[in-house]
Amino acid sequence: MAAALQCPDMVDRFGNVWMTAHRDVPFAFRDCDFHYLGQVALSLDDDLDACLLLRKLRLARVHPDDCSRSGAARLGSRVRFRHGGRPQQVMLVHGSGEAEGEAVGIGSRTGVGLVGLAAGQSVLWPTRTGKLEELHVLAVANAEAEDARPASGRTGP
Repeated sequence: MAAALQCPDMVDRFGNVWMTAHRDVPFAFRDCDFHYLGQVALSLDDDLDACLLLRKLRLARVHPDDCSRSGAARLGSRVRFRHGGRPQQVMLVHGSGEAEGEAVGIGSRTGVGLVGLAAGQSVLWPTRTGKLEELHVLAVANAEAEDARPASGRTGP
């Protein structure tokens, strides 16, 4: 992130503003993912990524581990999304690595942005250059489902 947000006080203030702006977004996590992501947030080197992940967890709806009805992105999900105008598709994997390609760490800036969002949901999300842009999830495919849940909400043919 740009050096301007490396001050812990500025990161915290930005996190509070971001959380206020997104308080009505229904972030959804399974109980096991909620606890896993709490540990991920505490281990992240990037203060802004950690702050935003903790804010997401604070706003989240937590579902039982055997519940897959939320359709939200989580570890192992294949996610089709648009950030900064260009569509992309990634798989969320353990770690914090972020490279142009198929796998993105769940602790990376993009991974933190996607986790907990379902198809059709959007948030304002910071880029590595410090610019806020809409992050819009187009589809999420989780291991339990053979097909992606499209943004239109249709799940059948």
